[in-house]
Amino acid sequence: MRKSTKILSANPSGLIRAALTVAAISCLAACGGGGGGGSGDVTADGNNPPPLKPVSHTYAQGTIEGFGSIRVNGVRYDESKATIRNDDGSNIAKENLKLGMVVDIIAEPAQTNSAGIKVATASQVHYRSELEGPLTAVSGNQLTVFGQQVLLNETTVFEDGHAASLVIGKILEVYGQRRADGTILASRIEIENDADDLFKLRGPVTALDVGTGTFRIGEAIIHSPADVNNLANGETVLVRLARSSNAAGHWIASTLKKETPLALVESIISSTTGIRADLEGYITKMESATRFVVAGVLVDASAARMPAGLAVGTLVDVEGVLSNGVLHADEVELEDDLRSDGGGFEIEGFITYLDTAKKTFEIRGVTID
Repeated sequence: MRKSTKILSANPSGLIRAALTVAAISCLAACGGGGGGGSGDVTADGNNPPPLKPVSHTYAQGTIEGFGSIRVNGVRYDESKATIRNDDGSNIAKENLKLGMVVDIIAEPAQTNSAGIKVATASQVHYRSELEGPLTAVSGNQLTVFGQQVLLNETTVFEDGHAASLVIGKILEVYGQRRADGTILASRIEIENDADDLFKLRGPVTALDVGTGTFRIGEAIIHSPADVNNLANGETVLVRLARSSNAAGHWIASTLKKETPLALVESIISSTTGIRADLEGYITKMESATRFVVAGVLVDASAARMPAGLAVGTLVDVEGVLSNGVLHADEVELEDDLRSDGGGFEIEGFITYLDTAKKTFEIRGVTID
């Protein structure tokens, strides 16, 4: 049995509304299978896509947009037997996966089940946030958190269901996608209460200054003399930082790690088999009309049917096969920041809490009005 409902919560400029489809009776587990290969469509240059190597795995990067199995980029991944890891590489329970988190997934090749739904069984799920730090300003639907400009929209998920909890000085953990202009579109925001944790910041290095031992991520100035000689502007890093700045107002790096966009799949890349990849992200660089960068990965879309309107800053979903660090795309689709395609969020599972007076219930930690 299914029914539609809505979560309503107030944000600084009005209501945040996220439509959900809820299966409140049973929890459906997705099953896996084999498949993969080219789409067979006529391509941007009028030819058929080249034959692809047999696909051994699927790699996906995107936002958790539903539960039952976790739904990412329209595919349901059964995570029940997967290894789940956080930013630090620590194993965690699958219950820690939440709506709106950004994840990287390794799975078997997806197949379409009898209901017409793409499903796969995941072997690894890694989740990551963009930052954890203090909220310093709120202006309409824009926050300043740890020197980063964070944008809210109608699909931003709040841990407690209410944007009214955004109070200056609170420590926030922000999940989302960093756009070409450096702003972060938040898909999930959590309030952090553990004063012992280090702050965290992920993003591209700018304003690298070897003389002062500093660099910037957004407007945050980070002091890390031991690391700057090994950095370059434009590289993406994950930095853990002390919770207090130094006398010059710089944040002190505790640890720093360079990040490569395909690190999760390096160990399974083979010369004889391909990896089917599905990436959601913003185009941050255009080399030509059919070569561009999404989520740090170079995409060759010369063998794909191309939508109109691709440009730096466009949100896209790209599917294809990875080879030598390049995603050879056979599908490129424009995405909408607001998920206004009707997909919304979808949650399937057992009701774990019911409040008949308030007319709310809870599934997998999500309160539904």
